[in-house]
Amino acid sequence: MNVIRHTEADFHRQLRKLAAASSLFDPGVEERTRAILDDVRGRGDAAVLDLTARFDGARLRADQLAVTQAELVTASLKADGSLRAAVAEAEKNVTLFARKSLQRSWCARNSHGAGVGEKFDPFQRVGVTFLAARRRWSRRP
Repeated sequence: MNVIRHTEADFHRQLRKLAAASSLFDPGVEERTRAILDDVRGRGDAAVLDLTARFDGARLRADQLAVTQAELVTASLKADGSLRAAVAEAEKNVTLFARKSLQRSWCARNSHGAGVGEKFDPFQRVGVTFLAARRRWSRRP
């Protein structure tokens, strides 16, 4: 995790660097992505089927969307050894990264006997209005 403190001398430079234009903040990409998500929210599986045909060229029916446990097992058994090894390695790497990324709550008593510590509670949902804020940051020294 990259932490930027407002008390650091180069805070505004670091913030501008994070807010620099990239495809992540491309309004066209955001607009197209939002349209896709809105379509799926509004039309559900019908939208997924249309979008799958449009982007992947696959013509599916609604009953083909769900993957059964039997289909997963069959596909797994058909996979060759190198694919299984790659998936196992990916799982191991993702799990390790996730474990290392966890911030753990802790508490202790300091030399004066006061209780100190940190408590980490995950957010259920986070949103940032970045584009408007980016304009404000770009005017800073």
